[in-house]
Amino acid sequence: MPLLSRLRLLINGKTRGGEEVAYFLAFNVANVLNYAYLVSMGLLLGTESYGLFGALFGLVYLVSALGNTVQIAVARHVAVAQAAGALSRQVIFVALVLAAVLAALVGLVFLALSPTLAQAFHSPSEPLLWTSLAIVLSILMPAGYGVLQGKQNFHRLGASLLAAALFRIAIGGALVAAGWGPSGALAGVAIGYVASGLLALGPQASKTSISPGRVEAPSFSSLAAILVVSIAMAVPTSVDVALVKHFFPAVQAGMFTAVAVLGRIVLFVPLAISYIALPKVVARVSGGGDPSPLLRSSLIQTGAVASSAALLLLFLTTVLGWTPAGDISGVMTPLYWYLTGMVAFAFVATFTYYQIGRGNFASVFALLIPGTIAQPLLIILFHGSLTAVAQVVFAVNLLLLAACLLPAALTQVKIWHLPWVSRDTERNKRILHVGDAIPQRTVDAE
Repeated sequence: MPLLSRLRLLINGKTRGGEEVAYFLAFNVANVLNYAYLVSMGLLLGTESYGLFGALFGLVYLVSALGNTVQIAVARHVAVAQAAGALSRQVIFVALVLAAVLAALVGLVFLALSPTLAQAFHSPSEPLLWTSLAIVLSILMPAGYGVLQGKQNFHRLGASLLAAALFRIAIGGALVAAGWGPSGALAGVAIGYVASGLLALGPQASKTSISPGRVEAPSFSSLAAILVVSIAMAVPTSVDVALVKHFFPAVQAGMFTAVAVLGRIVLFVPLAISYIALPKVVARVSGGGDPSPLLRSSLIQTGAVASSAALLLLFLTTVLGWTPAGDISGVMTPLYWYLTGMVAFAFVATFTYYQIGRGNFASVFALLIPGTIAQPLLIILFHGSLTAVAQVVFAVNLLLLAACLLPAALTQVKIWHLPWVSRDTERNKRILHVGDAIPQRTVDAE
């Protein structure tokens, strides 16, 4: 078969592994488009209006940690149901209702705080209304992503992410050009969520059977546990920039922010690999199988992608002179340390999602929470230079990776047996309570 034909089939998800590859590409293209949207809004809005948009969009981004929590919780719930042969419209419906309740509660809290936020940001009411809508949708629509992720429908999941980014650029850009200002930019964010949510949720009801069995939504304890994990993953990749902004002059803080942006690229590019592996781990554990081969393949893929991304960024910055924020030639040494640290943290993220798939939250807490606390404390203690700060980031992430690898290594050589599979299998069986009458026609064939 000609090379172009093979590539076309791969992108369309019609070859072995092609759907996962298509999702990986869509995930990262969508992130690039979202970054381009922020940059383009800066060019269209002007400094003052862009400052308001940036502040309000920052609130949406902060609350989106809840959306990530909803997506992972729903994905686990749907994957467990599918592995048990009990996936039905009710399973999806109750998960979406729980997400809607959570989104409505957060939206009401934000509306109650709107007068205070209007004074703090010197904002009229209209941008805050669009912000509240975007916040609600940033929690609700990821539930649809979670359904697709749990069903391993990565082709449609990638299309949903691309739809959000494309509609955001098209609608937001048009509204800002029409004179809507920050409200138009925030409306674009909200409409992007709507477009992707309709694409993600639209096919679900018609392609999943109806079951008379009793089902339950993901528990609030599960949501709380995953929220803690989401926060613990976010803090180490954001608190360093805030502390550098506090301790260093503005010029140095700006250069370190550029370094951190490059480091986050190394972390986020391979993240789609963990999203793909999560429902597969859940299904393997629920069936009583050994998920460790999935971990090994995910680690190999993550290592290859993260290392390639780091080397490419080093080439772009050192050879071609490209940076996200002007000249950063004075912080090249911190850049080396920081990128290496983010490669290590990419491995930690892979381990984290693997353990979430197994339902082994205790080990995730024991790993991430100490690192979340240690990194800011060490930066406060050792902030003599930007290199020292980057070395702290590297050292903490390397220790986290060692903490991930040690139990696995000990288990592999039979020194320390960890009976995770049997425990996790029983835990997953208890996550979904299904009545005795379960029809045999359960899941879609897509």
